[in-house]
Amino acid sequence: MARGITLDWTYVALAAAGLVLVALTTIRSEIGPDVALARSGGLYLLSPTERIVALEDDRFAAPEWAEQASDVDGLGRMLGPLSGETLDRRFPLPDGATSARLGFDLILWDGATAPVITINGAPVSPNVSQVRTLADGATLQHLAYPVAAPGDTLEVAITGQGDGQWAIDNLSLIVSLSAPNA
Repeated sequence: MARGITLDWTYVALAAAGLVLVALTTIRSEIGPDVALARSGGLYLLSPTERIVALEDDRFAAPEWAEQASDVDGLGRMLGPLSGETLDRRFPLPDGATSARLGFDLILWDGATAPVITINGAPVSPNVSQVRTLADGATLQHLAYPVAAPGDTLEVAITGQGDGQWAIDNLSLIVSLSAPNA
């Protein structure tokens, strides 16, 4: 009588090998800033020259935007919904900021067009790293804006266009600082 591996143990071995491969891929994957800002489930580790200037969501609302925050059915607390209004905010930056990355989720309802975003007075175009349709038909986009030479303050203005409602949530601002002298 020949001895062999039973079919049951083959499935167990294949499943275990698959789990090991998934775990190794997750642990060893390099996660870049655009992926981190897209909230893909990974953990973004700051380099020694990076600093978090702002990290705001429904639990960490900025006092400067508190009057525009509201609870949205099925989505929780966020800034909005707004229509033609403008949200504006100044972020003081630490000395030596050489670049910045601003990111946030933009939620659009009722066929709204994306608002116009300006940083330090200049209109900017986003890097869109994630788009999905929410349960109520709204569209969620994660937008990221790289800013070279941001200066000592980052001024952000978000102005609605036309009809339809929009809101923002999960804002993050990370700056890169010049390397300290050795």
